Amino acid sequence: MNTLEELCQLESEGYKQLIFVDDNFTLNSMRVVELCRGIRKEKLDIEWIAEGRVDVRSSELFHEMVAAGLRVLYFGIENANQRLLDYYDKKTTPEHAEKAVRAARKAGVDIIVGSFVIGASDETREEIQKTIEFAKRVPIDIPQFNILYAYPGNDIWKEFAEKGLLDDEKYWEMGVNLSNLAVNAVPLEEIKQMLNKAFSSFVIRPKFLLAQAARTLHSRYRINMVLNNISHAMSVRKNLHDLAL
Repeated sequence: MNTLEELCQLESEGYKQLIFVDDNFTLNSMRVVELCRGIRKEKLDIEWIAEGRVDVRSSELFHEMVAAGLRVLYFGIENANQRLLDYYDKKTTPEHAEKAVRAARKAGVDIIVGSFVIGASDETREEIQKTIEFAKRVPIDIPQFNILYAYPGNDIWKEFAEKGLLDDEKYWEMGVNLSNLAVNAVPLEEIKQMLNKAFSSFVIRPKFLLAQAARTLHSRYRINMVLNNISHAMSVRKNLHDLAL
């Protein structure tokens, strides 16, 4: 069964919202365009979430995705420092990320999430701050700051194991933060403090709040999210009141 047939079946069973769990979803843009046109041809009433690559930023692609029901798009931006992007072997640049986000914004994507990775073994405080400022500059709606961990099987794990800096037996189950292994790494607690401060400063910016309000007024998806959350909050409040009685 191909993807479009599966979507038709899911919609016939009453599903209205879907997530494509595939960080290479947009790699083959022609395949995605074909799928989106198929969704429209079949008149499927679905809303969906997908992951996008920053090195695939065709305006036509994003317009097709939005027309077919795309509502939330995740971008793996990772970092604002080219040195670290090269270390992660991303084969992308900060300029790729900014152009991709702006193209998706122009195409009308309701919510854009930017995912960032912080905490490489030799990443400096200045480099961390540069990524935080980059997140504020590009027009994303939600920043997702992730702290880099070494897990069994990933390249970071292999690198540290080969250098004799990582005890396979000690960390194989939960992985390990690099600040526990690299002498010059920024301490984990300091990174957490920087990211907590970064998220708070991100969401309280007047310009950001005004932009979010404007986008919500022009987005049925966002308005429905607000109404559903209000309805849920009222339901919770009623349940708590009933329990108190």
